[in-house]
Amino acid sequence: EGVTPEVASQLEQDLVSVRTAINHMEYMVSSITQASHIQEGISSFEESLHTICHVQPLVLEALHDVAERSKTAKARFRDVSVHVDESLCVYINAERLKQVIGHLIDNAMKFSEAGTKVEIRAEQHWFEDGPMLMLEVQDHGLGIEAQHHEKIFDSMWSLDSHPERLHDGFGLGLFLRRFWVQQVLRGTVQLASQPGVGSTFQVVVPLHQYPNALHE
Repeated sequence: EGVTPEVASQLEQDLVSVRTAINHMEYMVSSITQASHIQEGISSFEESLHTICHVQPLVLEALHDVAERSKTAKARFRDVSVHVDESLCVYINAERLKQVIGHLIDNAMKFSEAGTKVEIRAEQHWFEDGPMLMLEVQDHGLGIEAQHHEKIFDSMWSLDSHPERLHDGFGLGLFLRRFWVQQVLRGTVQLASQPGVGSTFQVVVPLHQYPNALHE
């Protein structure tokens, strides 16, 4: 006998779940490997990987990648608002910046309830050192107590003690992303958070790290 529509539908859902789990596992293995390389001092990030890229498509790609790894994220697409000017460009390691953005989006969704907004903003700001890209990912979720603001960037540290933290992971994500922001993108990452209100992660990187490249 043939497969009924109900069974076929269930099999399709199961296949999607398996693919999502595989994507997530590959992501976790990659994170562990990269963290190990960083701590062993054998990272090999190349400045030659820098390219001129538009920020808005990069943010949207990061959001799509998060959804591919997480059913929760895929279900919350409508909760995300993106505020990035289409003309905003940066000369940077685009892949690393996309991974940083993706991880911050993933965190924002994990630590906030469905139906609450996750906001992504990026714009140009002028500092003493010149033009900078300021990117923020804000959620309206659990929030983080002040004494943990620096600890969350440590390797193998996470808020597992929180009764509502039912998320898998090894406490490597923010450790890796801060390393990439500081050592690869030559920028900074900061956290502003209040328990019960939510969190905002702010990444600031040079807008034109190699200005001559923008005029070639």
